[in-house]
Amino acid sequence: MKRTTSWYILIRMRVLVACCMLLLLTGCWDQKLLRDRAIPYLIAFDVEKEDERKVHVAATLSDTPLTEKDPKESNVVSTASGKSAFDAIEQLKDKSPGYLSLSRIRGILFGEDMARKGINEALDTFYWDPTVSINSRISVIRGRGEDFIRLQKIGSQLISQYYEKLIDNAEKNTVVPPTHLQTKTIVDPGEDFGVPLLSIQDDQIVIDGLALFKDEKMIGTLKKEEGMLYLLMKDAFSNDFRYTLNNNETDGKLVSPLSFELIKSKRKYKVKAEDSGQVNVTLTMHLKVEILNEEGYISMGEENVKKMLTQELTKEARKVIKKMQKQNFDGLAVGRRLIAYYPKVWKKIDWNEQYPKAKFDIHIVVDKLVSGIHL
Repeated sequence: MKRTTSWYILIRMRVLVACCMLLLLTGCWDQKLLRDRAIPYLIAFDVEKEDERKVHVAATLSDTPLTEKDPKESNVVSTASGKSAFDAIEQLKDKSPGYLSLSRIRGILFGEDMARKGINEALDTFYWDPTVSINSRISVIRGRGEDFIRLQKIGSQLISQYYEKLIDNAEKNTVVPPTHLQTKTIVDPGEDFGVPLLSIQDDQIVIDGLALFKDEKMIGTLKKEEGMLYLLMKDAFSNDFRYTLNNNETDGKLVSPLSFELIKSKRKYKVKAEDSGQVNVTLTMHLKVEILNEEGYISMGEENVKKMLTQELTKEARKVIKKMQKQNFDGLAVGRRLIAYYPKVWKKIDWNEQYPKAKFDIHIVVDKLVSGIHL
């Protein structure tokens, strides 16, 4: 009987404690309602015009009433300046019609001048905010990023929606590499990186190519076609890779541009370093492609078409490498290979001085044309 009574008292005590805990835990004291928030979808950083030591920030804020059943999407542009990127965002918060939440940022844009000064300070603001999506894309704008933000709409689409679709399509077609917050987290001394370079032409957004970065600073650019060849050599292309060669010659006569789609590729990439510090790079790509336009080439025969493609692609690829070396852009991660396989050589050389002197042997070989064209 005593055991039963003790067990009953213990159960009652546990129930009483549980009820007290429920009373303490009930309520939504930390709720964050969307109607109380100002939500930017695009944000751009520029060097302040009046004072180059300051950072100017512009953002598209949602102006859609969240209480309406069928609201019309719209946005407003808000701007602020500060002593740093973080301070500029804090100043922007003071001008916002609600609590500024960065949780739905779709794109982080940098004006060209700001990109050349460095982007890490601005990006750190987003890394420290746990609500920011790591899939937010990074891009550089020719001129000022604020001009891009102030477009507000392209046709019937908000600028943020248009930007997201434009970059997504460019990534799928291997025009630009995937560049999200999650891909730009650590500065790698053995590899440089590129991000989409956009420009405004006749109130339209155009992908101009790639903005090239060393560490955190923009150091140069590649045109759209050059960027695609760079991604091909880097073996970083997506499932859709279509390329057009211009100014092709057969028997000394110019023929129409030749377009092809990449079906399959095989890459051979070797980096060798001598004790003197001389670095030699060998890169060979073997391609299987499908010709998309046969006009002007149908009479050449398959072997001649493959030979012509091999010569033209190799020539253009070597030009891209020379341009990358001239701008001191190690986009193929040659330095990363040196760190891994030649650490003694890496430690004794200045890679910024040695990389432009490296010798590249580049070959883009078209081995096979798939069915779809009759030569």
